[in-house]
Amino acid sequence: QYELRMAAMFGPLGLSNWSYVYVNPGQEYDTQAVVARALSGDIFISFRGTDSVSDALFTDAASRQVPVPQLKGAPGADEIRVHNGFLSSYTEVHPRVLAALAALDPEHFTNLPPPMWDEGVASARNASGPRVWITGHSLGGALSVLSALGLRQRGVNVAGVYTLGSPRVGNLAFQAAYAQSGLEAVTWRIQHNDDVITQVPNEILGYRHVGQRMVCKDGKCEKYDDERCVHKFITGKACIISTSDHMTDGYLGQLRAALQASNVLPQCVLDRMPLGTIKDHSRRV
Repeated sequence: QYELRMAAMFGPLGLSNWSYVYVNPGQEYDTQAVVARALSGDIFISFRGTDSVSDALFTDAASRQVPVPQLKGAPGADEIRVHNGFLSSYTEVHPRVLAALAALDPEHFTNLPPPMWDEGVASARNASGPRVWITGHSLGGALSVLSALGLRQRGVNVAGVYTLGSPRVGNLAFQAAYAQSGLEAVTWRIQHNDDVITQVPNEILGYRHVGQRMVCKDGKCEKYDDERCVHKFITGKACIISTSDHMTDGYLGQLRAALQASNVLPQCVLDRMPLGTIKDHSRRV
């Protein structure tokens, strides 16, 4: 059923060369992704998020931090820790993503080098290869971050990472390693207003965000360097966190409004972006 839905979705966009990845169906950290190749040769990887906000709040946020064997050799590797559930999902799905890449573009992805960390990481050793763009919502945002770092270690030309409502993935050492990989400059962490999932796992537990923060609110998307919640940053009052701000229709609606106001895309493209109705489930903390 998913493949039929994807075919119906991608056909009008001119994307006929794609692969659907699904691992651990029905399990706590089931993971889905789509890997697609455009006519330009660019590759797009999109990770699905958690099934519900409650899953993300009460399951994802409760997991412990664990070391990352894949980052052996990175600066401060002994101190790097990430969310156990996110790493488990990534470990399961990453080989399937690599296989999908090889199937879509055998020339560039069949014989990728093993992951390694050296001076070439920040410059993307395989920069002449096709550009890879990675995105995901919620849990999918966390997987996008881990996948980008894993592919960059293999010399893949990761051109951009766009997360929507992503939770924090790892600790301060992970944040530093991500920045040193060169990915910080091409990673945009998009947040809809005061989306509650962007506030977990809590900084008190040692977690830190990666990427440049873009807040979408009232039909505008602007860069925020301050990590406080939007309401506190603007008013100085208590934070308002919102489960409704986490929903995908809210993100699509805000992005569509911002793009429409900027006049950077033709109307025919904007018309393909759904605009949902957002209910208010905010609460103060």
